Amino acid sequence: MKALMQPVALAAAVALMLGCAVGGGARPMAQMQGDCGDYQLDVTRERALAQTPGAALAAAGSMQELLAPVPLEQKITVNLLPQQQVKFRRTPQRRQESTDRFGGMLALRVPADAAYRIGTSTAAWLDVLTSNGSAVRPSHFEMQTACKDVFKTVVFALRAEEVYTLQISASRMQALPIYLLRHEQ
Repeated sequence: MKALMQPVALAAAVALMLGCAVGGGARPMAQMQGDCGDYQLDVTRERALAQTPGAALAAAGSMQELLAPVPLEQKITVNLLPQQQVKFRRTPQRRQESTDRFGGMLALRVPADAAYRIGTSTAAWLDVLTSNGSAVRPSHFEMQTACKDVFKTVVFALRAEEVYTLQISASRMQALPIYLLRHEQ
């Protein structure tokens, strides 16, 4: 019986590392190392946006520097800061203390109560915080490590009357393309 519990415990640990509860929409890691065609989610919109120039935004290094909310439904290249210079609102769930990592914060506001996807073109940790600093747990997480357009996508249930803080950390890229889209199932 103990041997049977080890894979379940390992799956739970991986899901928690990814910021998703088991049963909360995370696929097993072995299924998330493919290319763009291996996504279970439809990432057609993100892949199309990846081919556009999009807009550039500078990430904030502190709460006082947060600017207008990030526009939705387009590619945004976020110019991140050296992570050690960022005064995160809340310690990221996965903060890698390394001189070669980048991070920052963006304001996020959505037009309607719904599920929204935040995708990145490469590995980076994403935390969404409410206006009181509470973390919003993702309802779904998926990545495909060989997909050059959409490395990962995370789904969050967000409310229109809330102003959120999107914290980005542990990125190896200083200019990180991201996609903020309404999640269509």
